[in-house]
Amino acid sequence: MTYREEATKEAPEGTQEASAHKETFSFKTYSEDIKYTQDIKYIRQQAELDYSYLTEFVPEEFIQVVKPFVRPEEAYSLWGKVQVASRRFAPLVKNLLEPAIRAFKASVWAYKMRRVKKSFGAYFWGTLAGILSVEQRRELIRRGESIFNMDTCLLSL
Repeated sequence: MTYREEATKEAPEGTQEASAHKETFSFKTYSEDIKYTQDIKYIRQQAELDYSYLTEFVPEEFIQVVKPFVRPEEAYSLWGKVQVASRRFAPLVKNLLEPAIRAFKASVWAYKMRRVKKSFGAYFWGTLAGILSVEQRRELIRRGESIFNMDTCLLSL
């Protein structure tokens, strides 16, 4: 290999300024972030959560219905499915609790009868979608709107 010779021409100003900026960072600079991350991991590894943590996010009636069947994390996930499904299939329905409980009970019954083939969450989603679609149609009829014209449904949001 040959020795690299010094450049005879000076580099333009822009390249000299760019080389003055540090392109990499030291991992030690973020030690506070690392400590915070370790604290979060410690909190996540602590004792199991119970249902009292859910009361701010999930209605109490729904918790009481699902409590004998699922863990608190799963109850939270199921209520999340209820909220997403309601926005998608029944944006006009205000009371989600009763349809959600009906869908959960129907899903548990199907699971006990071994009708659930894939996962309980997927079956619950399908059941919930069907029940919320019926509730959406009932709400449209109650308002005197056509159930066949989805433009009126979307405009009334």
